[in-house]
Amino acid sequence: MNHRRIVQVSLAIRIGIAVLTRTIFQPDEYFQSLEPAFRVVFGHGHLTWEWLSQNPIRSIIYPALNIPVYWLIKATGLAHTGWLGDWLLVGASLSTFLPF
Repeated sequence: MNHRRIVQVSLAIRIGIAVLTRTIFQPDEYFQSLEPAFRVVFGHGHLTWEWLSQNPIRSIIYPALNIPVYWLIKATGLAHTGWLGDWLLVGASLSTFLPF
């Protein structure tokens, strides 16, 4: 399968998922779990007032689940390659065809 066909199939799958998914999307939940983990591993990132107040109202327990993933990305050097996002897009799209 050539590169162009892979991109076409990936986009078709992504559009299909976006159109057919009937669920609630809470971007704050993703931001509040991924950004603190990213900051722990890479040393920079944006934290909201929930994390920066004298008595933070958020727990690090849930974001801590993402720390090993970010650490692995940093340790393997994938954080500094431009193709990581492309690979994740294609890989995630193709994973819909794989049996569990």
